[in-house]
Amino acid sequence: MRAAELLDCPYWAKRNFWIEDRKDLVTGEDIGPGIIMLADHQERIIRKALERRNGKFRWSTIIWSCPKKSGKTRIAAMVASWMAYRSGRYAEVFCLANDGKQSADRVLAAIKRAISLGTGSVMQTWIDQKTRVDLPSGAFIEAVPVDPKGEAGSQPTASFWSELWGFRLSAKERLWTEMTIPPTKFGHAIRWVESYAGYQGESPILEQLYGQGVNEGVPHPDFPNLPVTINERARLFCYWDHEPRMAWQNEAFYQEEAALLTDNEFRRIHKNEWVSSETEAIPIERWDACKETLRPLKPDDRTPLVIALDASVSGDCTAMVAVSRHPKRTDDIAVRGVLVWEPPKGGKIDYSTTIEPAVRRWCKRYNVACVVYDPYQLHHLCTTMRKDGVGWLEEFSQGQQRAVADKQTYDLVMAGRIAHDGAPKLRKHVQNAAAQTLSEKTLRFKKKSDPLKIDLLVALSMAAYQCLRLNL
Repeated sequence: MRAAELLDCPYWAKRNFWIEDRKDLVTGEDIGPGIIMLADHQERIIRKALERRNGKFRWSTIIWSCPKKSGKTRIAAMVASWMAYRSGRYAEVFCLANDGKQSADRVLAAIKRAISLGTGSVMQTWIDQKTRVDLPSGAFIEAVPVDPKGEAGSQPTASFWSELWGFRLSAKERLWTEMTIPPTKFGHAIRWVESYAGYQGESPILEQLYGQGVNEGVPHPDFPNLPVTINERARLFCYWDHEPRMAWQNEAFYQEEAALLTDNEFRRIHKNEWVSSETEAIPIERWDACKETLRPLKPDDRTPLVIALDASVSGDCTAMVAVSRHPKRTDDIAVRGVLVWEPPKGGKIDYSTTIEPAVRRWCKRYNVACVVYDPYQLHHLCTTMRKDGVGWLEEFSQGQQRAVADKQTYDLVMAGRIAHDGAPKLRKHVQNAAAQTLSEKTLRFKKKSDPLKIDLLVALSMAAYQCLRLNL
């Protein structure tokens, strides 16, 4: 090994670490696979983050946080590879994320691609072992799941944490503790965190690190024009940027992203700002913009429909929404029917005189391809109708499936892809809804306050999701 490769991560990376989708640092244009290219500010920050004094790393924890598409995951993979290479025999390097699959899909996946692409690179001698990579020296890089018991007693030379904003569960917090730097490796091991901002009050580990690095830290004297801070007491180096600094983070990219994301999510991932997880679900002006005149369905109409049912015995409404593909824009959704039943004051809804006859009537009169329903209140009723041959009735999970459906419904409205006739009750339920962001691809519609109703919006979400899933 050359001394420069052992001491200088960028020097080593620019000779050994390949990536598959390089972009020109000036124009942002794709230039194909090859050795990683680092922007000047990235290279300078990496060197300072990994600087040593008297042969030991100056910083134990490095936070690398910047807007999405700034290359932070690729940089983490590059540093992880260098740490495994330079640390000698039996070095243990771990990659961790929100779950085991993400651990393998993010940093470790980038390392594996570097191995496969690296013509002439020392990394071509490394062996891919599915969830880990073995080096000839006996060192390894491994992706690990969120299992603090399984990692108890580990002796990490380095641990790399992806999207720490998502570490909300106690098991994930315990894993952070279990993977702390052991005393025997003090000064020779690091923890590297790559993430953008999280949700206020819901990302405890990252919030604590942010406080130590940004609020309690002091500006690094070598970076007067960059948001780099240090906390000597915590041995923490923090690069927390809000500015897009790469050529491909251009106006066209952000316009497209703004059309797809909630305002909160756009601020969180593209401006790297801490946000609340709850916001207005759908801006009412965007909902109103989707209003149009639709041809009414006729009894002999063969348009395939999906019906969704969201029920309550007392308190909330019982709702039914029917949708189809848009008659002219076949990638879009059209609302074809809206029914809602309020519980009587002090009493309960009788399904046998409300939702059941309505479903039977619609299935007999129209071409209903599928009825989806929340099984909590409707399992017995829908099981009976299924046995009676009313139609295809399918349970709709109110967990992950609903979270994906709600995000999809939000996206459809924001893109103007759900047509409706302006039904006042449905509009009111849209107005009543807040949204809790769960991840980039999921959110959940919630009431803004307990007395409000959102059942028609929930039913619409389930129906639209199923209609698109079935490719009707």
